[in-house]
Amino acid sequence: IGDVAPQLKLREVLQCEDMEWYLKYVDPEMEWEANHICVPGADKSRGGCEKKAAHGRSTIDRIMPAAEYKARRAEIQEYWNTRMYSQSLDDDENEL
Repeated sequence: IGDVAPQLKLREVLQCEDMEWYLKYVDPEMEWEANHICVPGADKSRGGCEKKAAHGRSTIDRIMPAAEYKARRAEIQEYWNTRMYSQSLDDDENEL
């Protein structure tokens, strides 16, 4: 793979987050799906799906329940509102 030090330094400078953060605060549906993956056509005891694959999906047989999705989106919105407010306060302090 070679020397990844430049990429690690760039990640630090840009203050990049990891995949766990991305799933939690950007794409909760993907996070949910990761815990519901199944193998179409395989025996259920070996990770096979219980039902036919969900529409537009190939490795899950259900989609995130709407109520759960809405609740997660509300949590994410609160996170971003708080983060943006904190950043705004930091920016205001730096201007003083």
